[in-house]
Amino acid sequence: MRLLLAVAAAKSWHIHQLDVNDAFLHGFINEGLYLQPPEEYYKALPGQVCKLKRFLYGLKQASRQWNIKFTCKLHQYGFIQSPHDPCLFTLSKGAIFLALLVYVDDILLVGSSLDDLVLVKEFLHSQFTIKDLGQAHYFLGVELARSDTGLYLNQRKYVLDLLSDSGLTDCKLATTPLPRDAMFDLDSPLLHDADQFRRLVGQLLYLGFTRPDLSHAAQQLSQFVQAPTDAHWSLALHVLRYLKGYPSKGLFFPVQPTLSITGFCDADWVYCPLSLRSLTSYCVFRGSALIS
Repeated sequence: MRLLLAVAAAKSWHIHQLDVNDAFLHGFINEGLYLQPPEEYYKALPGQVCKLKRFLYGLKQASRQWNIKFTCKLHQYGFIQSPHDPCLFTLSKGAIFLALLVYVDDILLVGSSLDDLVLVKEFLHSQFTIKDLGQAHYFLGVELARSDTGLYLNQRKYVLDLLSDSGLTDCKLATTPLPRDAMFDLDSPLLHDADQFRRLVGQLLYLGFTRPDLSHAAQQLSQFVQAPTDAHWSLALHVLRYLKGYPSKGLFFPVQPTLSITGFCDADWVYCPLSLRSLTSYCVFRGSALIS
């Protein structure tokens, strides 16, 4: 998603968002599945059951069958599924390029021609019934702000919801993601609610989509999800206090003529005091847009 948006911003392509109505109900069943008649349905005689023709929400096969049908329809239209990311489909005809990114029933449609985007929407609507959300502004918890100079991504709402859920809306601010002398003490008492720590670390990892400044802190905390201690929880709360002071930080993908790939990496020799292992960091740019 980062790479696709970086290229779209650089080339000033259109970025639209779609939502499929009742996505899982479009998957046909190719096996025998039966359901007891629902309440207030009086056409069924005693002892009779309903045979399902389509999947219902809650059935474990529903998401797979929906994905199979959606992929099949995109192939019919001419899209090619990426061998590197099954969520990405592309279509190229001469100077026209279209890309479609799908996550369950949320779709990001990118293209150089607005007319061709409209044709894709009409095709999908004829097959599934979609909700056209127009230009993308909020996708999978990521806010997209477009201007003539580029595209700005941030997760401000996600950060504020995270602070609210943790009860730290009015907390004292921190200026760094982790304290300068952060110690991941294994001798500290085990945390009473380990699931709370694991949930928070997972949220920080997802927040790293637009917040590379959290990469190191999230990587360090994620090593202790099996048996977190009170010290680890305190460090996790420190990250939240840092987010309180900078909730709108994000990534900027500029309009730019060149899209060369540049990578940087570095290693801190014997960084970890617990395992005496080194820590390696890297970043990859597409032009001047940070994509990894």
